[in-house]
Amino acid sequence: METTSRPTVGRTEPSPTPQVWAQAAARAASLLVLDDLASRTPLVHLIDILTCLASPDPGTRAAAATPYGRLFRDLASAGHDLGDAFTSAIATSETLIARQLRGSSLALPDAITAAAIHDLEVTAMLTALGATIPDAITAALGMEPAHGGLPPLPESRVQTEGSGGPAGYPPMPTPYLRDLAGNAGVERLVTHYATHGSGHFARARAFVWRGVTGNDHLSGLDPVMVHDPVRAHDLVGTVDARALLRRNTANLLRGRPANNVLLYGDRGTGKSSSVKSLLQEPDTAAWGEDPDAGPVPWGLLRLIDVPKSRLGDFPTLITCLRDRPERFILFVDDLSFEDGETQYKDLKAVLDGGVIAHPENVVVYATSNRRHLIREQFSDRPDPLNTDVHGQDTVQEKLSFADRFGLTLTFLSPNQEDYLAIATHLAQLRGLPIALPDLRRRAIAWAAWHNGRSGRTARQFIDDLTAELG
Repeated sequence: METTSRPTVGRTEPSPTPQVWAQAAARAASLLVLDDLASRTPLVHLIDILTCLASPDPGTRAAAATPYGRLFRDLASAGHDLGDAFTSAIATSETLIARQLRGSSLALPDAITAAAIHDLEVTAMLTALGATIPDAITAALGMEPAHGGLPPLPESRVQTEGSGGPAGYPPMPTPYLRDLAGNAGVERLVTHYATHGSGHFARARAFVWRGVTGNDHLSGLDPVMVHDPVRAHDLVGTVDARALLRRNTANLLRGRPANNVLLYGDRGTGKSSSVKSLLQEPDTAAWGEDPDAGPVPWGLLRLIDVPKSRLGDFPTLITCLRDRPERFILFVDDLSFEDGETQYKDLKAVLDGGVIAHPENVVVYATSNRRHLIREQFSDRPDPLNTDVHGQDTVQEKLSFADRFGLTLTFLSPNQEDYLAIATHLAQLRGLPIALPDLRRRAIAWAAWHNGRSGRTARQFIDDLTAELG
């Protein structure tokens, strides 16, 4: 690297010349397959900084302080150092490498592998160069490092072992992604994409569908950064139904045929919680009933909350999810229709019978308090004295909707002992200092005065008790 020496207080350090900065800027703009990085932190700021420092004009070089400030703030807000920022951007970018993996094969063409090695070398060069940037800008501003010069870029505050965050969230930068060099580095990156997803779907595990906005359909999926942390061990009762739900989801994640699921039952019995708890399964957890099949890649599971008003968007949503490495649950909570509502016909075609083939990486999970989902009237039933041969059509049209869910799981209200078992379990999880007889007496009284016996009522009771006991 061509350098010049500049005096500092008590030492002499080499500083890259404008030509070196220009070469670095050109390399930063030369990414081949990590193409999405050019619009992400840190590269977007680094290119601005390098372009300013490459200028022969002193004022333009001094202007590098502005993008440096933006880079500094972004790194500090995320708790990243420069290496972590590149790792996070690579892990969550919609790169050509990730797009090549939309299928069962993890093998990349030789040309893509060579291009990936080149791009990773560029990011490693920029990471190393980052340490020299503050002094270069300080010199351009006519300041001395020891007397008010720019501070170095922030150090990482992100945990580098494990997930770095609550269970159910995509992994934060890990050591094996910090050393992405050569063929081995590309293989680690491919494995990461195949295990945890990529692009927009590597930024969260749960999303809410807001509808199509512009040409980018994925922009209609809002990431849910803090979702319900309910876990399987938080739930008591309905063990058989939850086991079937988990097995069906494991089949989806393994690429096996999986059914659409209707979770039907009384209010507050854990239908929605059972679905949301699937996101909290430990990554690559083994499935005990089928040990020969190996671990389940739970890290690929994504939950997309689809409001009932957006059921007509299902064909568009499925099209943008097709052939991705992730596995998707389209979740419709509290699904039911009043007489006269016809949105169910949009979902009916998606479940079974539409022209567009149902992708193997997408299932629909719906919860409802109604077994047949659509309100029926006695007037719908054919008059036995009426000779109209089509009198049964209305009834069949409504009943056929629920039949298109391949798996129907029933969640019933608990009896008193089951209700007390739920309350006791939740109290033990929170370590509440209360005697068991007192807990049972108060739980029964709470159910009598509030919403009856259910898992939701038990949780509301324990929430109130937790606040009371401090």
